[in-house]
Amino acid sequence: QKAFEINKKEYQFYFQIGNMYNQKEEYDKAIEAYRKVIEVSPKKYDAYINIFEVQILQELPFPGELEKKYVQLFEKDKDKFMLYEMLKIISSIIGNKEPDLEKWLNDYKDYDLGDWSFDELDRWVSKKDGEIKDKLLEAVNVFKSKVS
Repeated sequence: QKAFEINKKEYQFYFQIGNMYNQKEEYDKAIEAYRKVIEVSPKKYDAYINIFEVQILQELPFPGELEKKYVQLFEKDKDKFMLYEMLKIISSIIGNKEPDLEKWLNDYKDYDLGDWSFDELDRWVSKKDGEIKDKLLEAVNVFKSKVS
C-alpha cells in the first residue's frame, strides 16, 4: 500500500512538471517528465496522450514504441482510445493526408471527450495558414463538439 502511495505521488509530481514545461513550450523537458510518469506508472494513459499532443505541436511523429504500447494497453478502452485516434487524425492532417472525420464520429458517437482542453491545439492551429489550417480547424471543431 505504501509503495502505491509513493508511486502515485511521484507520477502526479512528474505529470504536473510535464504540464508546466508544456505550457512554457519547453517540449523536450515536458516529454522527459511525461516519460517519467510512464516509467513509474505505465498505465497512466494521459501521459502518453500528452506526449502525442506535444509531438503534434512540434509537427513530429508519435514515438513508435510509446504508440505501440498505448495501442496494446488501451485499444479496447474506447474512452481512452478516442483521444489517441483524435490526435492521429490531427497528425495525419499535418502529413497532408485526408482525415476520416465521419468514421471517427461514427466510431465514438456514444462517447465524449470529457473536459478535454483544446487551448494548446487552438494556439498552434492559429499560427498555421492556408489549406492545412482550414482542415485543422474543421477537425478541431468536430472534436470540440464531443466535449461534455
